[in-house]
Amino acid sequence: MDMSGMDMSGMGMSMDSASAGLFTPENMGIARFFWYIVAAIVGFLLVLRITQFIVARWRYGHPSSFANKTNMRSVRAIQLRPDATPSKPENILSQSYATTTAIFREMSYAQPWIFKGRFNRHFTPPSAGRCITIAIYWLIILTMLWSNVMLGPDDPLYGYKWEKVAFRAAWVSVTQVPFLFCLACKLNVISLLSGISYERLNWFHRWASRTVFLTVIVHWSFFFTEWSLADFVNMEIQAMPMVTYGFAAWGVLGWMVLSSFGFFRSLWYELWVLQHLAAAGVFLWLLYLHVPAYATYNIWMAVAFVAFDQLGRFAWNVFQNIRGKTFGYSAYLEPMPGNFTKVTIPHVGFSWKAGQHIYLSIPRIGLIEAHPFTIANDPSHEQTLDRTITLYIKAHSGFSLRLYQSAKLQRSPYRAFVSGPWGIPPTLSSFETVIFLCNSTGATFTLPLFQALAKQRGCAKNIVFCWVCRDPNQVMWFQKQLVFASEEISANGASVSIQVAVTDGTKPLCECSCCGPTSAAEITEKEAVPIDEKAKLEASVTSISDPEASRSSTQSVSDTSTQQCLCELRSCGCASISCGARPSLDSVILPAVENARGETAIVSCGGKGLIADVRSYVTRLSDERAVHKGTGAQGIYLWTEEYGW
Repeated sequence: MDMSGMDMSGMGMSMDSASAGLFTPENMGIARFFWYIVAAIVGFLLVLRITQFIVARWRYGHPSSFANKTNMRSVRAIQLRPDATPSKPENILSQSYATTTAIFREMSYAQPWIFKGRFNRHFTPPSAGRCITIAIYWLIILTMLWSNVMLGPDDPLYGYKWEKVAFRAAWVSVTQVPFLFCLACKLNVISLLSGISYERLNWFHRWASRTVFLTVIVHWSFFFTEWSLADFVNMEIQAMPMVTYGFAAWGVLGWMVLSSFGFFRSLWYELWVLQHLAAAGVFLWLLYLHVPAYATYNIWMAVAFVAFDQLGRFAWNVFQNIRGKTFGYSAYLEPMPGNFTKVTIPHVGFSWKAGQHIYLSIPRIGLIEAHPFTIANDPSHEQTLDRTITLYIKAHSGFSLRLYQSAKLQRSPYRAFVSGPWGIPPTLSSFETVIFLCNSTGATFTLPLFQALAKQRGCAKNIVFCWVCRDPNQVMWFQKQLVFASEEISANGASVSIQVAVTDGTKPLCECSCCGPTSAAEITEKEAVPIDEKAKLEASVTSISDPEASRSSTQSVSDTSTQQCLCELRSCGCASISCGARPSLDSVILPAVENARGETAIVSCGGKGLIADVRSYVTRLSDERAVHKGTGAQGIYLWTEEYGW
């Protein structure tokens, strides 16, 4: 399994050394070609990022931007001319860009199939956009693997036909190793340049790893076939220790690919992370022993990517957790109804963007564990620079369950350490219409974005916030933020609509003394969001599903200190609360999109079911309306966040 044909003349195997001299220059050229392609794609993403930034600034009309000084279509012009629509393309260049963007969106948004069930859901295929990305990657790898590699009987090198393919597959495989480790890092060059956050690249890390596993099979199988035909398999393995190291490296890689299947990751995530890190280290060590000296630069590139990530994060985390003479923060835990834990970390000296997340570590609850949680509040609404981070964490198992159990013991505060903030959330202020769709804890992502949009005097003229949750207590947690943000939006001259659907119709929505216990039936009759009857009859129309709706809550904590009161939200003229029935996507999205004169942004956060439904619906709606294709219908931008990654 000598992937390089390294010099073995002292062992009487000069054929391998000769073949190495024949094939190595061409194979190294193939390796360089791979990185040229990676650099070109990252460069394209960087240009696209800059273009999107320019378009957003042009729409927004920032004081320092050229658009604000020369174009009356800027945001400031909206105050002077209310009918202005900065997000609507009106010249050939902007229209061409919008049409091209719309075509690619329709190609990439669709989610053709989704499987449900604890085990089956992990077999759900990627979205159409991810499938296209995987297909392009495989096309590049197959081109590298098989181009100019097959030798005919009349070729003078025909005797090396097996080795040529084996050597090529070896180079194709080892060249991808640094790329895999780069994608696995939180602080990586691709994210820094492209603006795509690490968690949105994680899925591609897994698929690229599976690709390497397959190309390694090509590598050793062609060598093994040659050895078998020559009847010296045992001699090759005994004489060449590097062959054993190669098979061992492939076995470790196979274990990492298999154990990374979603079902196994979810069984015991903490243990999976530890063994995955250990396996990655062993894999690099075995690969270093296997490859020849002139190919070890690939291993050192992988080590460099990991070192950059680890050292950069270490320095950042130390800086973020230093507070005067103390290290770390005080975290206050509070048990909430529905098996939720509210984590409050006051006096945080750094800022963050709405929609970002942190890694939380509390050594007394999990000694070496750090888990990602979305920050549930927007920093722009903090009154001072001494900010407070608020997290709402659903108790499932492992760390989140121990966190909930610790909260019930009421032994706060706990010494906590944070890493972050992480994530690159969407910029929404350049869209004319913005629609937020979420279920359950998805509100911790969409609500801060909703709050941030209220603070920004952007292009948005119509904002819709739709939230489906099981327990009315969850609505009470966020009602002040919803009401305050809606008032800010209205003060800026934009229209806002808040739709809250509580799926548990057995609990009263209001228990306050001012109106007494209000039953679900009363609220539904008075304030239910009307659903189009035609939409309910169409089989193609889906509803916003709540993954918690079908589960019975256990060991829930009742908040006896305060009465449940939603009067503040109910009295808000732009808000409506319904019980039992979930609003259809048609009733939430279609009216806003049809009334939009500029581009629409849809932000959705929830489980696989909701994300798949929204993807398919937006794709179908965009195609039916023929956006940016001469019909006058404006584009639809979709951003989705799914539980876990």
